[in-house]
Amino acid sequence: MKTLFLVNPAAGRGRGARHWRVMAHILRERAQFPFDVVFTQASGQSEACAREASQEYERIVVVGGDGTVNEVINGITNDVRIGIIPCGTGNDLARALGLPKTTRRVVQMLNHPSEVEVDVAILNNRRFLIAAGMGFDAIVADYINRHSGLKHLGPVGYAYSAFRILATFAPMEVNLHIDGEHLHLSDVWMLAVGNCPYYAGGMKLFPNAKFNDGVLNVCVVSKLNKMKFLRLFPLVYSGNHIRRTDVVTALRGHAIDVEFPAATFAHVDGEPLATQSLSIRLADRPIRFITPLTAPASITH
Repeated sequence: MKTLFLVNPAAGRGRGARHWRVMAHILRERAQFPFDVVFTQASGQSEACAREASQEYERIVVVGGDGTVNEVINGITNDVRIGIIPCGTGNDLARALGLPKTTRRVVQMLNHPSEVEVDVAILNNRRFLIAAGMGFDAIVADYINRHSGLKHLGPVGYAYSAFRILATFAPMEVNLHIDGEHLHLSDVWMLAVGNCPYYAGGMKLFPNAKFNDGVLNVCVVSKLNKMKFLRLFPLVYSGNHIRRTDVVTALRGHAIDVEFPAATFAHVDGEPLATQSLSIRLADRPIRFITPLTAPASITH
């Protein structure tokens, strides 16, 4: 299958470039398919490259992180297969898909691939695969985005940023609509909508999520004080936070609309945006991702 490797050399604080140097050597020796390589240089370039490449290539393999994957899925225009060589900070989608980490196993996967369908969500006309939301975590995402050094620290950078934002954060009122049901929520710290279990570099925010079960997961955190937040925060790494039903509400749905009283920060796959509402829907068609022959456990259509 004709394959394009789309390499983000800056991913993971230069990990993309370092990983590709090793990968290129092994591909020249062992690849059983024709391939080309494109290096991206700036934000947004991966999306433009994917749009053009999806007309010519059967597979696009992303050498980068979740942000690069997000650009690619927003660029493709047909049923091209997507592969991931995870080199970013979080690599949450690769973790959910059970993708190999060693270079030789990656080449073996590409030579003898399986594939899995992953549901695609759409937020305000932009596709995403991992999570979107508003509130505390979106403000943290904006803080990390403005302090580039933190972005490369993964969970440590997220935890540091969270504690910095905690000092001035104020919860808000939210109107939530899920599949036609209306909920008015007060004292909301964060509301996130996700498609995969992992988030922000390995946090298990949606521990029961399946990436191809045709439904989105919603996590609402509310009615906290700062001390309770500090006690609750570590639980998100194991997924045990959802047992705290006094402050965490887990919901599921297909059509999700969120309204805030004023413009606030939101995020999509970790990238911040400013908005006063979110409209999230599942796309009509999933995207096919390349996986090892032994695929991760998930719902099969």
